[in-house]
Amino acid sequence: MPRFTEFDFGVSWVMGFFHQDPPASQKGDCRGSGRHGVPPGITGAEWTRTVVDLCDARLSATTDVRPLAGVDAEDGMACLDTVVAEIEGARFLDAEVRAALTDCARRCTPDVAFRILLRASGCAPDASLSSDQYTRLEAIGSALQYGEFVVDFVSYLVEPD
Repeated sequence: MPRFTEFDFGVSWVMGFFHQDPPASQKGDCRGSGRHGVPPGITGAEWTRTVVDLCDARLSATTDVRPLAGVDAEDGMACLDTVVAEIEGARFLDAEVRAALTDCARRCTPDVAFRILLRASGCAPDASLSSDQYTRLEAIGSALQYGEFVVDFVSYLVEPD
């Protein structure tokens, strides 16, 4: 998979399995509906943990796992501090969302966390970016070898100076 794609590792697809009732979303109480194999009443965070546990179990039971190479090995760890700083600076996102993204950056990869930050920013009703913030996002995207359209997804959020 080329680095310049908008691919977000299926996160936005999985997030779509949970109802989007705005009051529930504000409380972080989105729950599965029983469709798409997500058990009814389970939260997105619980389902994600379940999937991670299943993947870990499968990988630990297999000896023929192909090692990552090339662009697949790029996880963005060199950008960890700058990604976390941008997550913390995204005050238009709920504190719980920022904490989850920070946890993702530290425990998963900064690459995944940054891609989800961009998607979450595009969905946040009160989101706006300064020119400086957007320039920093572009710099992170460049360091992660993204193409022009990955970070550009949030360019419409830039407030005029």
